[in-house]
Amino acid sequence: MTEYEVNDALTAIYAQVTADSTTVFSLVTAYLVVAYLVGQKLPRIQLIIVNCLFGGWALMATFAVRASMDKATFLIIRMANDGYEMNPTQGVSTNEFFSIAFPVLLFASVIAAYYFMWSVRNPKSE
Repeated sequence: MTEYEVNDALTAIYAQVTADSTTVFSLVTAYLVVAYLVGQKLPRIQLIIVNCLFGGWALMATFAVRASMDKATFLIIRMANDGYEMNPTQGVSTNEFFSIAFPVLLFASVIAAYYFMWSVRNPKSE
């Protein structure tokens, strides 16, 4: 692979990470709106359905982000092992911290959304 092909592949991978992250953000936002507007009124079966659908889709998108970050890391390591030196002016890089921290942040937002729904359904008396 040439340096151009590597940069093109990494750009495509990062575009996919952005799309998957946007999906998680949209899901969390929609879930929070539902929780705020109708959380207390939902019967238990509807709550279970909403929670399962939200959790499943958000988890898949979070795993997709992690897989894309792993692909980017693998590609960079492969190019380094093949003797290619990435041009630092291209601005395309990855590291292990980011590839772990970003999916963890997305997963934490999902957990926070579940907590928000729980707090709407179980308000404390003041």
